[in-house]
Amino acid sequence: MDSVNTFTNYRKLIHCGEAAQANCIAVELANLGFFTSAVFFPVVAQGNAAIRITLRADMDPSLICHFCELLTELLRTHVGSLSD
Repeated sequence: MDSVNTFTNYRKLIHCGEAAQANCIAVELANLGFFTSAVFFPVVAQGNAAIRITLRADMDPSLICHFCELLTELLRTHVGSLSD
């Protein structure tokens, strides 16, 4: 296996309350150029929702920081205050 052409994925669920909030955040992130997916039961507990993100080892750190800033702002807007 050629280690130059392989990379590692990191998947994470960002819990964000209800389905409508998760869908809205996923759509807004897509409009900003980031593909994520809203997930629901049975991936998360019934009545809850989350955003599934996948980060890759070949992503530029500045892109990851930019994504995190956008995601944080969207969560604050749609879900409420977040502790830093």
